[in-house]
Amino acid sequence: MTIEDVKKKLREYFEEACNVLGVHHQNIQFVYERIGDKFKTVYNTCETSDNSLYINEDWISEVLRENDLYDLQYQMYHEARHFYQYMVIADYRVRGRSCELPTRIKQWEFECENYIRNEGTDETQKANATQSMEIDANAFAIVMLNMKGVKEARIPEEQWDTTIKRANEIARKFGLTTTN
Repeated sequence: MTIEDVKKKLREYFEEACNVLGVHHQNIQFVYERIGDKFKTVYNTCETSDNSLYINEDWISEVLRENDLYDLQYQMYHEARHFYQYMVIADYRVRGRSCELPTRIKQWEFECENYIRNEGTDETQKANATQSMEIDANAFAIVMLNMKGVKEARIPEEQWDTTIKRANEIARKFGLTTTN
C-alpha cells in the first residue's frame, strides 16, 4: 500500500464515520503535515481545527512500516467523533438542547476552551487522554470497529473502564450490543 492509497483509505474511513454520526463532511479538508510545528512526534497523529483535519504524514509512514491498518480506521473514527462533538456543541448553543446530555455537552464545551493538547510526550499524552472528549472519541472508535467485527481495543490501561463504559453507552444509543 502506498501513502496515496492510505490517504484514500483515511478519507473513506472518515466519511464512513461521519455518515453514521450525521456530520456533514463535504467541506472538511484533509491537511497533511510532517513532524514540525504542529506534530512533534508520530504519537501525535491527527488534530482537528475548524473545517480542517490535520494528519501527521510521518505517522502514516510509521503505520505503513508497521503494517498497522487498525490505527488508520481507529484514528479516522476518533477524529470524526470530534467533528460530531463540535456539531453537538454548536447545536446546543443555538437551540439550548441537542442529542447528547447537557452535562456532557457543557463538559465538552469546557474542554474545547481549555483543551490539553497531546504534544507527543508521556505527560501530555496522559493528560490529553483523560479529557471526556477524548474518552468519548476513543469509545466511538471502538464501537465503529466492533460494528465491523474488530474486537481489538488499544486503550491505555488507566482509561480502560471509563472508555468501555462510554463505548457501551454509545453502542446502546445505536441499538447495538455492548462491547466487552
